[in-house]
Amino acid sequence: MLKINQLVIIAGTACVGKTTLIKKIRHGDCNGLCEQLGIENPFMALLRSELSQIRQPIVERLVLHYDFSGKDSRNGEYRELCELISKSDNVTILTLCTSNKILSQRITLRLRQVFHRRCPHPRRDIFILWKKRRVFRDIFKVVALYKRWFKFVNGINVTDHLLVDTTKPSIAKAYSFEMDEVKRILMN
Repeated sequence: MLKINQLVIIAGTACVGKTTLIKKIRHGDCNGLCEQLGIENPFMALLRSELSQIRQPIVERLVLHYDFSGKDSRNGEYRELCELISKSDNVTILTLCTSNKILSQRITLRLRQVFHRRCPHPRRDIFILWKKRRVFRDIFKVVALYKRWFKFVNGINVTDHLLVDTTKPSIAKAYSFEMDEVKRILMN
C-alpha cells in the first residue's frame, strides 16, 4: 500500500502553467516558493496519468501535476485524488490561475504546437484542446471550474491551499486561496 509523506498538488486548468512551474522548481528557479512550501530536492513529479507507475511503498515527496478541467474531474468528485490524499501525511494544494486572456492565448499556442507536431493521436489532442479553448473563452465557465475546485478542496483535509498567479513569468510567492482573488486574476 502506497504512503506519501509530503504531497504537493499543483492544480489548475490546461495551459495555466503547471508543467512550467514544476520545471522551474526542478531547476531551482522558485526558491522562495519552494521554501514557503517546504519542497526540497529530491522529489518525484508526476502527471495524474502516471500515478500507476509508482512502485515503492513509501514516497517521501511527490509533486502532482493535476488538471482539474479534465474529463475525469467533471462531476467535482475527484475520486482518484481523494484516494491519493488519504494516503498522504501532509498535503499542500497549489492552485494556479492566470487571466482569461492569457489562458486563451496559451491554449491557442498549444493548439498550433500540437497541429505541427507529430504526435500519436493528433486529431484527438486537437479536438480536446479545441473544446477547452471554447470553454476558456467564456469567463463564466472558467470561474465555474475554479468554484467547483474550491468547493472540493474546502471539503477535504489539507495542510494548506495556496493560490499562484501565473500571469507574470516570475513566480515568487503563493497566496491564501480566495475565490475573489481568482476572479480578479481571471478578469485582468
